[in-house]
Amino acid sequence: MFKGGSPADDAVAGMPDDWVGESNPVRAVDVFVDALELRDLGFDGVDPAATGRPAYHPSPMLKLYIYGYLNRVQSSRRLERELAAIWK
Repeated sequence: MFKGGSPADDAVAGMPDDWVGESNPVRAVDVFVDALELRDLGFDGVDPAATGRPAYHPSPMLKLYIYGYLNRVQSSRRLERELAAIWK
């Protein structure tokens, strides 16, 4: 099992289609990463561990990394602030 958001988070944020434009490059990033076979590319953690605290799946983490790269965000803290501004 992977860590994920709660249904309450979805209600607050709304559906991504509500706040992401049709021509936004984040849509291409989403489709691109979903098409990748992360296990074949050597990503650890594609299969959840049986013990310990659940981790985030590598797919959304890679999407965040690519989003930051495309928007020239080099700091994970700055990326967090930029994404938090979207959801407010």
